[in-house]
Amino acid sequence: MTLDLPALTAERDAWNTANPPGTWVKAWLADFGPIVTTTRLPAALLGSGQLVVWLHNVDKAVPITAVTPIDPPTEADRVGLIAQHPWNTTDERDLLARRLRGESFRQIADDLGRPPLACEERYQQIRQGAA
Repeated sequence: MTLDLPALTAERDAWNTANPPGTWVKAWLADFGPIVTTTRLPAALLGSGQLVVWLHNVDKAVPITAVTPIDPPTEADRVGLIAQHPWNTTDERDLLARRLRGESFRQIADDLGRPPLACEERYQQIRQGAA
């Protein structure tokens, strides 16, 4: 099979024009689950002919067909999707869900048996995409 390099290059260039690095995207990755993150680098054309884009928080290249550019998500969108990540513990999902409902870090920390500052720090790390 022969690759149509001019067409693939045009597709890559069109993607990069419409979605420069830092574009918000959402994706479902088999090994991560649902994510909302930004692109780190421009899309690239692999030797196999696959177009990929490097995602910031998961630090990996994925096919551009697996990502959907979105407007900057709301706080609830980001935290809601992050809460679904399979690597988050039950306590982390509880922390995220309860903060979305407006509960205080002190109340959540008391219920989880953790220091309030530790809960607040973990919440900020998760919001910023830290695993």
